[in-house]
Amino acid sequence: MTIVATRPHRSYGLAPLAALVATAAVIVALIIGGAILLSIYAPHSTASVATWVRHAGSWLTQPFHNLVSARGDRHIWLNWGIAAVVYLVGGLLIARVMGGARR
Repeated sequence: MTIVATRPHRSYGLAPLAALVATAAVIVALIIGGAILLSIYAPHSTASVATWVRHAGSWLTQPFHNLVSARGDRHIWLNWGIAAVVYLVGGLLIARVMGGARR
């Protein structure tokens, strides 16, 4: 009788790291979404949390600032919204490739 060690279909060694990547992607997208809302609806708020969220969102979206040219506040929600989607989809895709998605 032969005993054969079966290899798992997917390696779960990176699952905790994949979960961390997915969580980071969601948090970044939420920060950018909050920055969009604060920049449009409360642009003159001087609260420290609001200022931090707006600055963090601006910093995270720097490569996307001039992606679409529009007038008024539209450029903020277009460019920053695209950045949020890219971060979210990219982060979740990386997490799935790393082996975080279980079936």
